[in-house]
Amino acid sequence: MLLSLSTARVWAHGHWTGEAEGYAFGAILIPALIAYAIAGRRKVRDPAAFGLWFCGSRLLFFLLELSHHAGH
Repeated sequence: MLLSLSTARVWAHGHWTGEAEGYAFGAILIPALIAYAIAGRRKVRDPAAFGLWFCGSRLLFFLLELSHHAGH
């Protein structure tokens, strides 16, 4: 959650608005959906793999956001 809030803060250039709040929510939702599709389905349910995929994709999206805003 902290990483999603940090991503939204970077995206909003330090200003917290309703739009940044929505971005933070999406920053949690998208990696959760990706992790569920890979490791959370009933057929292959594996909580450890779900957590790994969630954290890994969340970190990847955070680093992509930092690299995008590094030049500003």
